[in-house]
Order: sequence, then structure tokens, then C-alpha cells
Amino acid sequence: MKVVIIGGGTAGSEVAWQLRKENKEAEIIILEKGGHTQYSPCALPYLVSGKIKKAEDILLFDEKYYQYNKIDLRLNSEVVDIDEKNKVVEYIKDGQRKKLDYSYLVLASGLKFEKPDIKGLDEHKFFRLKNINDALSIKKQVKGKERAVIVGAGYVGVELAEALNKLGLKVSLVEAKPEILADSYDKKISQKIKEKMIENGVEVLEGIEIKEIKNSTLISQDNKNSFDHLFLACGFKVDLSLAKKANLKCKQGVVVNDYNQSSDNNIFALGDIVESINFYDNQKTLSQLATTAVSQARVVSNNILKKSSKREKVLNTSVSKFGDLIFGSCGLTNKYCQDKQTQTASAFYTGKDKASYYPESKDFYVYLIADLKGKILGCQMAGYSDVAGNLNMVSLAIKNQLKLEEFIKSETCYNPAVSEIFDPVIVAAELCLKKLKIKNEK
Repeated sequence: MKVVIIGGGTAGSEVAWQLRKENKEAEIIILEKGGHTQYSPCALPYLVSGKIKKAEDILLFDEKYYQYNKIDLRLNSEVVDIDEKNKVVEYIKDGQRKKLDYSYLVLASGLKFEKPDIKGLDEHKFFRLKNINDALSIKKQVKGKERAVIVGAGYVGVELAEALNKLGLKVSLVEAKPEILADSYDKKISQKIKEKMIENGVEVLEGIEIKEIKNSTLISQDNKNSFDHLFLACGFKVDLSLAKKANLKCKQGVVVNDYNQSSDNNIFALGDIVESINFYDNQKTLSQLATTAVSQARVVSNNILKKSSKREKVLNTSVSKFGDLIFGSCGLTNKYCQDKQTQTASAFYTGKDKASYYPESKDFYVYLIADLKGKILGCQMAGYSDVAGNLNMVSLAIKNQLKLEEFIKSETCYNPAVSEIFDPVIVAAELCLKKLKIKNEK
């Protein structure tokens, strides 16, 4: 059996490791366009800021480890064509066009960058943050006290804003949507993140439609922002070019079945490029998270080895930080529910991460959303400790379809130096249940 994997990032590499763990004989080849072994792109902002000192520190394995595990990693190998009928891929390495046959092909090619259609953009130099080389280029060329404008306030934009802020640049973050991080957070929590950014000296501009970039100035209807450096934290799209060359069925991503199998039985796809399924409403969505990639890698490996395995529906559980404020979300936002005309009850609660009388206690914010039957649909949090742990607890509750009445019976731990006796998440659930009962009585 010969398995060829296109893409050596988290998704593709994890398929290789899982396959090798279960099968010592399979021939496994990874074709990676870039020049680095597996690493997590989530680490790139911390490489820019200097929190992580060297690029080598974020590489999970060196090339010798691949060799030791008999995984044929071919770096700087760009796949240019797929002949699905004859099971052959063509790639270019060292300027030479080469062919490689396969028994099974795995597509894990990830995202590509497309320049947004902004007048004047082509006349200006800009940075993006997609790979290690981008991070090293930023570190080399930017200096403190210069002005930086970042276009796009998703996770990449917010994390990049923190990195540049730590380097001493004067940072403006520009977002076209009404709020930052709008795909993952409702205003109750995104506002807390925005306040933290402003507190640290970052200018946050929301609802800004860019008209033009001229003379190193970003021009919108009501604002002009000059810059020394321009950063685009937008324009990252699913790379479907190879999937289309293989004549695979595609929509917003590669269409796969429950086994991560494409419309071609011998081609699997996973990670950033595939359509995933929302846990609650079964709608197709993109889940471009490392945790999703790892989960799907196990599914792909099992199914190549004929161990029937179905992929999980996604909650898109995610976490990040700005300064000392940690924030995370899972499940559906209230905005999403409203767009889908799903009636909800929600509660926002401000508690403490430790006993209120303990000297180091800080605010902990929870926004919880449930449907009118009491099932938890989503949760967003922000605080200064234990956000990830609390969010994981709610994620588990959603996956097990717990209702608010069941969830508030959870047994939580307490110590004044570590946690509140009245857990903020449980209190938010109690408030949500109270609102739900009032709503249902009307």
C-alpha cells in the first residue's frame, strides 16, 4: 500500500504519524510545498513578538525523525497536477517535474492567500502571516515606534496586533464587520477583548469599509490611517486548486462523506480544505482549527487501514489571548442563531476566577446561549485564568447534549486561591435557565 499525502502541516503530518503507528509496512510519502517540517501556524504570532525565540523551536520533529519512522518527507515539492484515473500525482522539486503513483491520496493542502480587491493595494508593500518565512520577514523588517495597520480582526489579526504591540509599534486594527472576532464571539465578549486591546494602546476600528490605499494611507469613508507597515490578516481562502484538478466534488470546501472520503474513493481530504458539519444544526461549515485536523487525521488513517471510523461534528472550540486576557468560544453564537431564526435564551455573567476576597482575584466573563428546550448551544468566555478548562467543560456538555437543568448540577471544585465557590459558568447557566423559564411562560 502506497499513501501519498499532499501537505506536511498538522493535518497531513498527523495522518502519516497515525498510519505509521498502526501499520509498519505501508509506504508513506509526504509532498510539502514549503521548506519546513511540521509546525503549528498558531505559534507564528509568538515567534513575531519574540516570546518564542527561534523558528526551530516551533518545529515538532526534525527530518531525521521522519527517516527513523520510514516516512518519506519531500520538502520544497509543489504538486501541480493529479491524474485521478491513473492514480498519479505530478510535482516539481528542484526545478524538475516528477511523477508519483499512489494507492491512496490524502489532500491536506490547507489555505492559500488571495489579495483582497482594494484599490491601490498593488502599489504598496504588505505583510501577511501564513508561514514561518512570513514571521521571519516581519521580525527582520519592522521596528519599534513605527506605525502598523492590520486589515482583518479575526484571530490572526488580533494575535498579530498583540505581537506588533509588544515590539513597540503603534498598531491600528481595522475590521469591516461591526465587531472584531465576529465569527466566534457576540458583542458581550468581543467588547471585553476590544477594551483590553485599547487599554494596551492598540487602536481598534470596527465597521470600516476600505475605499482605497494611497500614499501609505488607508482611506475609508470616515478615517485615514497612515502607516509605515501594512499587514493583511484577511484573504486566506480554501485552496481547492488540486481538488478541482482531480475532478473532486467541491462547494465551499472539498465535499467529503462521514469517513473524510472525497467523491473519489481513493482520495481522502481533511483539515482546512474540507466541509465539516456543525454539531447542532448539521449545516456545512469550515473548521480551520488544529484540533479538528488532528481529529480528522485519525479518521482518515483508520479508513485507509479499513478500520471504519466516522468524523465528529464540530463545535469549533477555540481559545486565544491578548496581553493577560484569555478568551475562548465553542458552539453557536447568538448572531448565528438569529440569522438562522433559531430562538434562544442567553445570559451574560461577570464573576471572579478566585474568591472575591482573595488578593489576586480577577473578573471572569461568561456568555451562555441555549435553545428554548434548554439545550446549551454555545458559550463564550474571557478571563485571566482557566478559560480553556472551563470552555472544555462546556464543550463536553454540548457534545453530550446536556440541558441547563442537568448542567447546573455539575460538581465543581473550590479553593479561594484557585476558584470561586459559585463557579461563574454554573451561575451563568442558572441565569440562562431563569430567563428561559420566563420566556417560555410568555
